[in-house]
Amino acid sequence: MKQAYSKDIFRTIKKEKKRFIALMLITLLGVCMLTGLKASCDDLRYSADVFFDKQHLFDLKILSTLGLTDADVEALKQVDGIKDVEGTFSDTVYTIHDNKKKSVELKALSEQGINVPYIIEGKLPEKENEIAVTKKYCNETGKKIGDSIVLEEGKNVTLLQTEYKICGIVIDVEDINSAEGTVAFRGNSSTDYTFFVLPQVIESEAFTAVYLTLNDTADLPCFEEEYETKIEEMTDWLEANLLEKRELARYEEITGEAWDEVNDAELEMEEEFAKAEEEIADAKKELADGKEELRKAEDTLEKEETNAKQQLLDARTQIEDGIAQIESMAAMVGGMIPQLEAQLVPLQDALKEVEIKEAEAAEKFADAYAELEEARQELVDGEAKLQENIETFESEKADAYAELEDAKQEIADMKMTEWYITDRSALSGYANMQSDADCIEAIGKAFPVIFLTVAVLISLTTITRMVEEDRGFIGTYKALGFTDKEIRKKYITYAALASLAGGILGDVFGYVVLPEILFTIFSVMYQLPDYMLGFDVVYGIGGIFLFIGVIVLAAFLSCEAELKHMPASLMRPKAPRSGSRIFLERIPFIWKRLSFLNKVTARNLFRYKKRFFMTVFGIMGCTALLVCGYTIKDTVAELMPKQYETVYCYDLMLIAEDNEKLTEYVTTEEQIASYIYAGINNVKLINADGEETTVQLTVIPDDADLPSYISLFNEERETLTLTEDSIFITINAAKLLDLEAGDTIQVQTLNLSQAEVKITDITMNYMGNHIYMTASAYENLFGETELNGAFVKLTSSCSDQTAYAEEMAEKEGILSAIGTEKMRAEFEPSFKIINLVVYIVITLAAALAFVVLFTLATTNISERERELATIKVLGFYDREVHSYVNKETLILTSLGILLGLPVGKVFGEWLMAVLNLPSIYFETCIHPISYVISAGMAFIFALLVNLMTNRTLDKINPVEALKSIE
Repeated sequence: MKQAYSKDIFRTIKKEKKRFIALMLITLLGVCMLTGLKASCDDLRYSADVFFDKQHLFDLKILSTLGLTDADVEALKQVDGIKDVEGTFSDTVYTIHDNKKKSVELKALSEQGINVPYIIEGKLPEKENEIAVTKKYCNETGKKIGDSIVLEEGKNVTLLQTEYKICGIVIDVEDINSAEGTVAFRGNSSTDYTFFVLPQVIESEAFTAVYLTLNDTADLPCFEEEYETKIEEMTDWLEANLLEKRELARYEEITGEAWDEVNDAELEMEEEFAKAEEEIADAKKELADGKEELRKAEDTLEKEETNAKQQLLDARTQIEDGIAQIESMAAMVGGMIPQLEAQLVPLQDALKEVEIKEAEAAEKFADAYAELEEARQELVDGEAKLQENIETFESEKADAYAELEDAKQEIADMKMTEWYITDRSALSGYANMQSDADCIEAIGKAFPVIFLTVAVLISLTTITRMVEEDRGFIGTYKALGFTDKEIRKKYITYAALASLAGGILGDVFGYVVLPEILFTIFSVMYQLPDYMLGFDVVYGIGGIFLFIGVIVLAAFLSCEAELKHMPASLMRPKAPRSGSRIFLERIPFIWKRLSFLNKVTARNLFRYKKRFFMTVFGIMGCTALLVCGYTIKDTVAELMPKQYETVYCYDLMLIAEDNEKLTEYVTTEEQIASYIYAGINNVKLINADGEETTVQLTVIPDDADLPSYISLFNEERETLTLTEDSIFITINAAKLLDLEAGDTIQVQTLNLSQAEVKITDITMNYMGNHIYMTASAYENLFGETELNGAFVKLTSSCSDQTAYAEEMAEKEGILSAIGTEKMRAEFEPSFKIINLVVYIVITLAAALAFVVLFTLATTNISERERELATIKVLGFYDREVHSYVNKETLILTSLGILLGLPVGKVFGEWLMAVLNLPSIYFETCIHPISYVISAGMAFIFALLVNLMTNRTLDKINPVEALKSIE
C-alpha cells in the first residue's frame, strides 16, 4: 500500500504537469530575480577584488601639500597594522602626437610591488630607457611595443632622460574605467594617458604620494563593510595620532630651509651691496680727483698761455719800438741810410718770427684747450654714468630688499602642511563600480518581493484546487487508514518538488546566465581582465528554501481545510456554495441593462472571489513591474535632451594650452558665431564628514553672458544668476555629499590648494558633476585664474558639428574640442547596463504575468468544468464557450492593469530615488506611451493565455464531466 501511495505521488505530478510547471516557473522566476542581479553584482565585485589583490592595489593613499619625505615613510612603517609603506613619484608630463601636445600622468613603478600594472602585452620596464603605456595610447597613436616615445618634463619632477622605448602595454590598476568608447566620460582623469617608468629615471625633492597596505586586508572583500571598517579605523588612528605630528615636522623642515635660504641670501646680498657701494665711493673719489686734476691743468695752461702771450707781446713791443726808432731816425735824416736799413732788416725778420711763434702758440693752446674740453666731457659723461649706475643700484637694492621681504612674508604666510588620507573609494573606477553594483542591487532587492508574493498567491490557489479535486482520493486514503501526515505528504512533496526544480533552474539562470549577460556590458565599462562566477550559499540555497517554504506552507494550509472532514464527507461531492446577490444587483439602473450572459459573467466574477483577487493582484504586480521598468528606461532616455537641449545651450567646448591661442581661434574662425571664455579644471569637493567627489570647476568671467550658453536653474525651475559672490554646485554632487544651499564645503584644486566655500544654491544638471563660480570668486579663494577654455556657438552654415570639433581638436594649442552633438550621439550606449537590467526586469515581469494568467485560467477551467460542460450541453458553441470564460479573464486583467499603472508609477519613482550613480542625476519621467505599452503587453498576454486555454475548453467532455462521482 505504501508503495502504491508513493507511485500515486508521481502519477499526480504527471497528471498535473501544467500546475507543476506553473509552480516551477514561478519559483524559477522568483529565485532568478532574487539571486541573478545580486549575483552579477557580487561577481563583479569579486572579480575586481581578485584583480586588486593580485595587483596589490593600495589600501590607503597619503598626499601632502608640501610633499612627503623618507621621514614620513619611516614614521608610517612604525605603525602597528600597516604591512607595506612606499613613497612614490608621479607628475604630469607631455608628449607630442599628431603635432599636438598630450598630457601624460607619468608614474614610477613600485619597488615593493604596490599598484602593479596588469600586463596585457610585453613586460614592465626593466631598464631606464623602457616605458609601459596603456592600451588607449596605442590605439590612438598606432604605436606598438618597440616604438619610441619622447617626453617633455612637467613642473614637479626632473627626468634623467626624455626618450624611451615602449616595452609593454598595461592596465593601470588605479583606473579600471574604460578609457575608450561611450563610457569613457565616467572617468575623471585630468590627463590624456598614463605611462610607467622605473623610479631611477625620476628626480624629485619629495614623494608625491605614499601608498599603504594593511595587515589582513588581502583576505577581506574590498567592497564589504568589514574591509571598509578596517580602513576607517586605520584612517582615524592616523588622523588622531600621526597626522598633526608629521604635518608640523614637514612644515618646520620646509620653513626652516626657507628661512636658511632667505638669511643666506640676505647676507650675500648685503655683502654684494657693500662691495657695490664701495665701488661707487671709489668711482666718486676718482671722478673728484679727475675734476681736480682737470682744474689744475686748466690753471697751468692758462698761466702758460698768459706767460707765452706776454713774452711774445713784449718781444713784439721791443721789435716794433726798434723799428719805430729806426723809422723815426730815417725821417730825421730825410731818408733811409744804408746803416739804418741794415738795422731794420733783422728787426723785421724778428717780428715775423714773433708772428709765427704767436700763431704756433695759439694753435698749441687751442689744441690743449680742446684736449681739456674732451677730458671735461669725459668727466661729465663719467659722472652721468656713475649717477645712472647709482640710481640703478639703488633701484636694484630696493627691489632686492622688496623681494627679500616678499620671501619672508611668503614664508610667514606659508600654510601649515596638510595631509590627505584617501582610500580606494577616491579612485573613479572603484567608486563607479561600487555605485553601479549598488544601483543594480537596488533593483534586485525590490522586485523579488513581488515575485515572492505572487508565488505564494498562485501556489496557494494551485494547491488548494488540487486538494479540492482530490477530495475523493483523500477520503479514500483516510478510510484506508492513512494518517493526515501521510496524506498531506503527497501534496507537500508535489509542491516541494516543483519549487525545488524551479529553484535549481533559477539558481542556474541567476548565477550563470544573467551574470554572463551582464558581463558583456561590464567588459565595455571596466578594464578587468577576467570576470569570475561565484555562488552565494545563503542566497542560492536560501532562495530555494524560501520559495519551497512558502509554497509548501500554502500546500499545508490547503490540505488542512480538507483533512479536518470525515472520510464519508470527503468521498461525497462538495456541496455548492449558496447563492447570494452581488453588489451590481442592488443597482437596478445598471443591472437591468445588462444582458443575461453579462449578468452571468458579473456573478461569476464575484462568485469566485479568490480567483478575482488572485488575478487582479497578480496582474497589478506584473503591470507595476512593467511600468517600473519603462520608468527607468524613459528616465534614462530623457537625460539626453534635458542635458543637451535644456542645460547646455552651446555647441562646442574648447580647452587650450593658454588663453592667447584660444583667443586666436575664437576670434578668427568663420564658423564660430559667439563665445564666452571659461576656466575649466577638475577639483575635489569634500564635505564635513570627509566624503569627497571629483567635479568639474567652471570659472566664468564676471561680465560673461552665461545663460546663453549654460542654463542654471533649481529643482523648482527658478532661474539662477551667477553673481560675483555666488557659488553653485550641481544637484547630483549635492546629493552625493548630502549638501544643501547654505552649507559650507571644502574645495581642493589639483595642486592641493584648499578653501572653504559656502554654497549659494543647487543647480540642475543631469550628466556630470560641476561647480560654478565667477572669476572674482575664484581669485578671492585661490588667486589668479587662467581662462583656458571657451563655450562656443557655431554659425548656421556649420552643417557638421562633429567634423568641425574634430578639425578644431587637431589645431596647435587646442587640448580638447568637445561637441555636444557627439556627446548626444554617444549618450545612449553609455547606459547599456541600465537598459539591459530594464529589459531583464521587463522580460521577467512579462513571464510572470504570463504564468499568473495561465495558472489562474487553467485553475478556473478545472474549478468550473461541470459548469462549462453544462453550457455545452445547453447548446453553446465552442466560440461562445470561449467568450463566456475569456470575458472574465479579460475583465479581471483590465482591473489589474488599471490598478497596476499607478502602483507602477509610485514604485518607479521610489526606485529612481534609490538608484544613485556618481555622475548622473535621475529625474523620474515616464511617457504616456509607456503606460500604453505596459497595459498592452499585459492585455496581450491575457489574449495569448486565452488562446492557449481555448484548447482546454474544447477538450472538455460533457459526459465525463457531468457523470455522477458515485
